[in-house]
Amino acid sequence: MLKIIKVLFFNLAYFSSKENVNIIGTDFSKMPMWNLGYIPVASNMLNLGQYIGKILQRILLEELKQSNDQIHIIGHSLGGHLAAFISRQMSKGEKKIQRVTGTFYFLGSKNILIGC
Repeated sequence: MLKIIKVLFFNLAYFSSKENVNIIGTDFSKMPMWNLGYIPVASNMLNLGQYIGKILQRILLEELKQSNDQIHIIGHSLGGHLAAFISRQMSKGEKKIQRVTGTFYFLGSKNILIGC
C-alpha cells in the first residue's frame, strides 16, 4: 500500500507541474541495514549523501548541463538529512544548490513541518 501511495505522490507532483520537470525518487525502505535499527542507517547518511551527490552532479550538472538553481532536493525525515548531504556534495564549487527542503511529519500531527 505504501508503495502505491509513493507512486501516486510522484505522479501527482510530475503531472501537476506547469513546467518541464524531471523527478528522481529513491526508496530506502528495503535497505538491509534497517534490520539493525535507526542508528546504523543514520550513521551512513553522510556517506550515502556524498555518493548520491556525486552521481547526480555527474548526470545533472556535467552531462545534462543543468545549473544549480534549477535543482530542488527534497527529503522526508531522515531523507531530509540525506537531502542536505546530497546538496552539500553537489555544491562543492562556485555555485550552491538553491533549494533544499526537509520535511518531517510531527508525531501524530496532520501538519508537515518544512525547514529550508
